[in-house]
Amino acid sequence: SINNAISSLLAGKITDEEFTKAKTEVLTEINGKTAVDWWLDADTFRLTSVSEDRQSFEKVSLRDVQTVAERVSKNPVVT
Repeated sequence: SINNAISSLLAGKITDEEFTKAKTEVLTEINGKTAVDWWLDADTFRLTSVSEDRQSFEKVSLRDVQTVAERVSKNPVVT
C-alpha cells in the first residue's frame, strides 16, 4: 500500500549530506527565479512576503525535516 511505501521511505534517518545537497539544490532553483516567477508565486501561493518566504526556507534545519519525516511515517496517509 502507499502507506507502507511512504513509511519505509521515511524509516531511515535523513543524513546531513542528503539534507545539505537537497537544500543547496532548492536554493539554486530559488536564486534562479525571475521577478515574474516571484510575482506568480506570490499570487498563486498567497505569499505575504516573498522575502520572508525565502528566509523561512533558509532557516529550515535537518532536525526540522527529520521531525516532519518521523511524523509522516507514524501517521497514515489518506489515499
